[in-house]
Amino acid sequence: MKIAVLGGTGIVGSGVVKDLLSEWSSGVSQVLIIGRNFKKLENLKQTLRDEKVSIEVADATDKLTLVRILRGIEACVNAAQYNVNLNVMEACLEAETPYLDLGGMYYTTLEQKKLHGRFVERGVPAILGMGSAPGSTNILAKYAADQLDSVEKVNIYDAIKVIGPESQVFVPPYSIRTLLEEYSAESVQFIDGELRKVPPCSGKEIVDFPPPFGKIECYYTLHSEIATLPYSLKAKGVKEVTWKLGQPDYIKKVAASLVAVGFGVVKKVRLNNMVIEPLDFLEALIQQNIEEHQKIKSVTSEEQSYEIIRVFVAGRKNNKETNYTIDLIKEPLKEYEGINDPMTSMPASIGAQMLARREIPPGVWAPEECIDTNKFFEEMIKRRFKIICSISTMF
Repeated sequence: MKIAVLGGTGIVGSGVVKDLLSEWSSGVSQVLIIGRNFKKLENLKQTLRDEKVSIEVADATDKLTLVRILRGIEACVNAAQYNVNLNVMEACLEAETPYLDLGGMYYTTLEQKKLHGRFVERGVPAILGMGSAPGSTNILAKYAADQLDSVEKVNIYDAIKVIGPESQVFVPPYSIRTLLEEYSAESVQFIDGELRKVPPCSGKEIVDFPPPFGKIECYYTLHSEIATLPYSLKAKGVKEVTWKLGQPDYIKKVAASLVAVGFGVVKKVRLNNMVIEPLDFLEALIQQNIEEHQKIKSVTSEEQSYEIIRVFVAGRKNNKETNYTIDLIKEPLKEYEGINDPMTSMPASIGAQMLARREIPPGVWAPEECIDTNKFFEEMIKRRFKIICSISTMF
């Protein structure tokens, strides 16, 4: 299988690359890493030291170059920022290369779904939002819904717990742009059978997770699950689909502070007769700070990071009220060393391999519409994730 990773030197993209090259993945003959910065591409290639790896310099907005590079590739993972999703999809469609991304922050996902007919016509499959959330969240919801005769509501939570001394260097858990948008933008939730806009970080709820997580405050943020699950589960009668995030206090404080000083607004700024994009500057500054401290010591060596995704699905089975609670847990295992954000990068790798094996039909799909839940669970368990399902029935 020949698989390309666009944005392959980034936080999640490099994790996808490493999973594709790992013992967990079989049948991968080539991993093409695409990025804008040749030095970063070459450094990653030298670090990996794997003959399967090749590199190409290209910008995600350069459709013609992407089409040329992607011809003959059997799956493309778009790990770049979601604002380029539509352009990369168009390139994959023209190159007839199966496509996968990590999400579109709701609104872009809605626009991407409109391309379904064209992808069917060309015989090209595409999976939207195949990371941890969206991605695993959608598949857990689908699994629970399949066990029920009808579904009343789906409540999704994603929480992180850091144990040990906090790093003195701020390392975003994922794209800083996405993080700041989650803390600054109105979110859309599906409540009482209709889509509603709610303020960022509203709907605060204390959720009691299993050890070592404990009780964590979770709150609404903008996310892509709400763009697809209300429709894919419509036949089950679903009336509520919500998403809430629970971050460590230090991440919340940094994100809130950055939003407060203006980094949550995507506007250019004039500085010393130059026009700059503040988020470009912030990304570069954060990365430079990380790299400078890595020269001295690891910036996260003393932290132990745990992550949990919980999907609660309430419905009816055999005319009885039945609830499913499914937890997907990532622990700080030695096997994950060197793999950035395995909770996101590994599902993306799994989905890309399904695309390359032609297990996904032509069209533009959300994960719950096209992924075999049992196969996905097998792959995640192989990678040592914990999946815990509990069922309660009211008689």
